Amino acid sequence: INAEYMGHFLSVYFFSRSKCAMRPIETPADSAMEMVPVALDAAPEEPPATLPGGPPCPDRYMGSNRVACGGRIVLGADATTVPCTLLLILVPLVIFLAVIGPRLPAWISVMAVALVVVTLYFLARTAATDPGIIPRNQTPPAGVDTAQPITRRVRGVDVVFRYCRTCFVYRNPRASHCHICDNCVERFDHHCPWTGTCIGLRNYRLFCGFLAACVAAATHLLAACAVLLARRLRARSGSFGRRLFQAAVDDHFVAALLIVYLLIIVFAVGSLLAFHLYLVATGQTTREFFKVSTHPIDLETCRRCPRNFYTVLFTVQNPYVLAAPDELA
Repeated sequence: INAEYMGHFLSVYFFSRSKCAMRPIETPADSAMEMVPVALDAAPEEPPATLPGGPPCPDRYMGSNRVACGGRIVLGADATTVPCTLLLILVPLVIFLAVIGPRLPAWISVMAVALVVVTLYFLARTAATDPGIIPRNQTPPAGVDTAQPITRRVRGVDVVFRYCRTCFVYRNPRASHCHICDNCVERFDHHCPWTGTCIGLRNYRLFCGFLAACVAAATHLLAACAVLLARRLRARSGSFGRRLFQAAVDDHFVAALLIVYLLIIVFAVGSLLAFHLYLVATGQTTREFFKVSTHPIDLETCRRCPRNFYTVLFTVQNPYVLAAPDELA
C-alpha cells in the first residue's frame, strides 16, 4: 500500500512540475521604443519557445547564426574572421614579450599581458553574445496587410512597427534586419566583421569595452616601445632624423616596426571608439547616424547625455520574449 501511495504521489508531483515549467516567461522592457514582452503559450508536446538562460531555440528562430551550449553562445554568420582578429592582437604581444619585454622592467610586460587578456575577454563576449535577435515566425500572419506599417501607442508614445518579409515579424523603428546573419536585431547598430557578428542591443556595451581595451593595450605597448627607442637616441650624436634612423635600423628594428603597427591600431580603433562614444552620448546607432543628414547638438542633447550612458552601460537588456503589435498596451 505504501509503495502504491508513493508512486501515485510522485506521478502527481512531477506532473505539476511540468505544468509549472510551461508557464510564460516575462522580462521587463528596456524602454518604450523596445518591444514589450508578452506571455507565450507553448503546447505540452512542443519544446518551449524560449530558453531560461539563452536566446530563442535555434531550430525555430535562428537565421545564419550558430548556437552552442544551450543558447548561451550565439556566434555570427562569419565567425571565422574572429581568429584573424586574435592574430592581430596576439602576434604583437608575443613579439613584444620576446624582444622588447626583457629590456624593460617586468611590470611593463605584466601590464601588457593584463590589458591584452581584458581585450580578448571583451572580444570573446562580444562575438559569443546574442546581439538581440528577434524571434521570427514560421509563416506570415493571415489576413493582415503587411505592406503598411502599424502604429501603436506604447506608454504614451506612438511607435511605428514595420513588417519584415524575411522574419515574418513587425519590428520597432530601432530594429533592423541583418542580411549577413539573416535575423532581425533589436537596436541594430552594424555588422562587425572583426567580431563576426551583429552589434545590437545586448552586446553593444561589450563591443565598446572591446574597443576601449584594445586602445588601452595598444597605447601601452606603443609607449613601451617608444621609451626603449628613446633611450638609444640619447646615446647617439647628429640630427634627430639621423639618430632615429640609426637607432631603429641598428639597435631596435623590431621596436620600430611595432611602433608603426601600433600607431595604425591606435589611430584606427581610437577613432572608432571616439565615434561610438559620440553615438552613446547622443543616443544614436551607427545605422541611425548615417540615415540622418544633419546631427545638431543642442542643450537637450547634452542634458540627455548622462542618461544615455547609463542606459547603455548599466540597464538590463534581455529581450528574449517579445510581443506582436496587437498585444501592446
